[in-house]
Amino acid sequence: MTYESTDFRPLLANTITVRTRASRNSDGSDTFSTAASTYRARVVTTRKWVRNSEGVAVQASQVAWVASPAPLAADSRYTLPDGPSPPVLDIAAYPDTDGTHHHRLLFG
Repeated sequence: MTYESTDFRPLLANTITVRTRASRNSDGSDTFSTAASTYRARVVTTRKWVRNSEGVAVQASQVAWVASPAPLAADSRYTLPDGPSPPVLDIAAYPDTDGTHHHRLLFG
């Protein structure tokens, strides 16, 4: 999907940076790719209770709508506009008539 004719693009005033997980160290910590992708996004502070991947109720602190028709992975590192890289709690893809249009990510 392209964004040139939609009213959605002007709402995406922020940029997030995404680095995919490259490997896992022997101590269990992740290493991430040095190559980064940037996406237009809208990042908003929220206070919403959600269930994480283990089914535990946790509070989301930020929500981001990301202009990416490509899949986004929960194990990637997302750097938000003001600098932090909070953990991803949930990712949802939103389609249009051509396929995936954008994603919504909830961060802890």
